[in-house]
Amino acid sequence: MVAVHGRGYPPEVRQKILDMRAEGASIEAIVRSCGVSRRTIFQWLSAHRNGEAAATGQATAVPEPPSPHTPARRASIKDVATRAGVSVSTVSNFLNRAGRMSDATEKRIRAAIEELHFAPNSLTRAIRQRRTRILGLITYGMSDLEKYISIANSVLVGVIDACRESNYDFLVYTNWWQAEKHYTGVNFLGGQVDGLIWVGPSIREPLLERVGAAGLPSVALLSRHVPPGVGYVNADNVGGMELVVEHLIALGHRRLAYIGPEDLSNALDRRAGFWKSVDAAGLSDTCTEFYPRTNKWRMENYGNVLKAWAAAPDRPTAIVAVDDMFANFAIECFEALGYRVPEDFSVTGFNNMPSSANGWRLGLTGIRQPIREMALTAGRQLIDVIEHGSPDRPCAITVGVELIVGGTTGRAPRPHD
Repeated sequence: MVAVHGRGYPPEVRQKILDMRAEGASIEAIVRSCGVSRRTIFQWLSAHRNGEAAATGQATAVPEPPSPHTPARRASIKDVATRAGVSVSTVSNFLNRAGRMSDATEKRIRAAIEELHFAPNSLTRAIRQRRTRILGLITYGMSDLEKYISIANSVLVGVIDACRESNYDFLVYTNWWQAEKHYTGVNFLGGQVDGLIWVGPSIREPLLERVGAAGLPSVALLSRHVPPGVGYVNADNVGGMELVVEHLIALGHRRLAYIGPEDLSNALDRRAGFWKSVDAAGLSDTCTEFYPRTNKWRMENYGNVLKAWAAAPDRPTAIVAVDDMFANFAIECFEALGYRVPEDFSVTGFNNMPSSANGWRLGLTGIRQPIREMALTAGRQLIDVIEHGSPDRPCAITVGVELIVGGTTGRAPRPHD
């Protein structure tokens, strides 16, 4: 064994350092155990290696740590090979679990990686393997996270759970409502992601059609109207509306009014479920709706309709809203007019995601769709396609929903009330 000298330290300390290093201990572990500075340890190890190599005429210097004033540089695979005393190809085999090597060699490479804080270049690996292990997620509600409980919270948690199970990451695309202005097919098809989850796409979303046609594994969440090649995970919107109508009929309501825009896939299904239920109950002649096909997001129009309904002699006694936002808007309008909820009007929502003080205070009656579980399922389905290839048909999953009865529904008022 080559002797290593260090001023002020007993030989047994130096020998302990050499023994620990030979066993694969990291520099940090040696510092903690022996109380010797990193620079001194590097110097001793360098002298030891150069001394061993000198006997064969192949002196090799161990690089010293950079000084505090030297800008840090990311370690390369070559740096790891030099530190571990092996070839670059050996380090590559270690990283890719290819070939065989001794335990001692593995320990040296692992220790060198730890000391140099080395991380393989994920971009290079992705190009070589044609796989990033990243899912794309485009969703609405991100800008509302600080305002109220947004649907995006549950979506994000569900996708995180799916990615954690399979060691994936995900990339969130912003500006959902202006997607066509901000994105083209290149954003999703350029290799940044292995697959795409699109939350609440429009019924004929051109970008989703392009993605499906290009063969990128894709799943729509909260929509069942999808283009060819795209799967979906959605709630039973028709069945949910049937539960709402049955609940109101059981409370004695016979004049129901549906309110909401003609917009996304789920809005179509919820309106269809409303009329299916009132038709089955023989109440078509006493029920009404406001379902605008133009200016569908101009809330003033909805307010005017609600005011007109309230003033009518045969006014509706229950408002069935397309979602929680419209339900809470109806509550605010009625209370501003001096009416009480639920004494004068019962109001229902959909999503069970309170979005205003009124809905939260009263406990909004409506349908709970398990958004977190749906997002988890969408993530799992997408990863399964990425890992095992596309099945004959994309996934088409419809999950059950639950009626949550809160304080915004009550017995229908008597005619003279």
